Amino acid sequence: MATKDKDNIEQVEQPQVAELPDPEELVTFTAPMISTGDPHDIYMSVNGENIMIKPGETVKIKRKFLLAYEDGMRQHIAAVRYQQGLVKNSNKPAAEL
Repeated sequence: MATKDKDNIEQVEQPQVAELPDPEELVTFTAPMISTGDPHDIYMSVNGENIMIKPGETVKIKRKFLLAYEDGMRQHIAAVRYQQGLVKNSNKPAAEL
């Protein structure tokens, strides 16, 4: 709601902004194990800081690595769905797309 100060200038209240979680906070993460072949360590890098995680082990990592991992998984899922849509809606074999 707008108010007026002593000089009759309208002051507008600023909306409250939700505080973002601390990217340096430690969170618990378990990298998924993939059943194909030998499990390889998962490499993560955020702004020049790097870590390696063994699949299947529960570890504490900085939240920024978890957020980057989750973003990557969302992008991967979107790419797979897009590819599946191309194949489904095409008369060509998948190898020719």
